[in-house]
Amino acid sequence: LAPRINTDIASEMRGTNAGGYFRWQFDVANAATVNTLSLDVTIDDGFVAYLNGTRIGSFNAPDTVSWNSQATGSRSDSVVVTTPVQIGATPFKSSLRSGSNILAIHAMNATTSATVTLTPRVWADVRSALAITMSPLERGNDRPT
Repeated sequence: LAPRINTDIASEMRGTNAGGYFRWQFDVANAATVNTLSLDVTIDDGFVAYLNGTRIGSFNAPDTVSWNSQATGSRSDSVVVTTPVQIGATPFKSSLRSGSNILAIHAMNATTSATVTLTPRVWADVRSALAITMSPLERGNDRPT
């Protein structure tokens, strides 16, 4: 996993804590045009994801999460790099705002001696903003031929 490391916090975490909190800011032009919302997360072991403070999904996370929670399962490096965890977040699209949004992830390892690999991707299917104007049909021409 070494080629995928952008920020190395191993010395701060190793033997101290099994996870950490990470935040990303992103902008949405018009939240009302979002049809579906999903989250793909490349992660070692487990996480809980929040969109603007609303929990939208988790994987290998304990039922009750605290600042020092550990993942309830682990994944091999080969699975981590080839199989992101997919979270269907459409039920939470009302948490999405037009303008600035925050995705926060509490990433967790199964032990305090491992590294954390974390790459989230937010996906949205957006309706076209084009308006379609249709003329009314004339009487007598309202049936298909």
